[in-house]
Amino acid sequence: MSKATADSIDSFHRRMLRNAIDVRWPNKISNINLYEKTKQKPWSSVITKRRLRLYGHLLRLPEETPVRLSMKEYERPLKMARGGRKFTWKKNIENDLERIGVNKADVYDVAQDRKRWRLHIRSLEAD
Repeated sequence: MSKATADSIDSFHRRMLRNAIDVRWPNKISNINLYEKTKQKPWSSVITKRRLRLYGHLLRLPEETPVRLSMKEYERPLKMARGGRKFTWKKNIENDLERIGVNKADVYDVAQDRKRWRLHIRSLEAD
């Protein structure tokens, strides 16, 4: 998801939280205090965490499953199309892996060890 999309999602979430705790203009509450008071996390970070958990599950599936076969086909190099590059699910995953410090070449090995994969995903919460 792009930065603009993440900001839009988080903005909507904060608006709903403010409505839930009945904080309206001219009263104000900072975003940090809002999240602490409601014991919530930004939806963009929840989406990222869940996307990485799903990706870990997909990587641990046997090689001959349809999902793994389609992932292998999707990663096959193709001739680049003209125009701007689309922001795809694969690009999202690559950005997320970079944020948690997992090398793209080592991702299959890291995902096989569930505890290690969970530690990497939990590192997102520190951000």
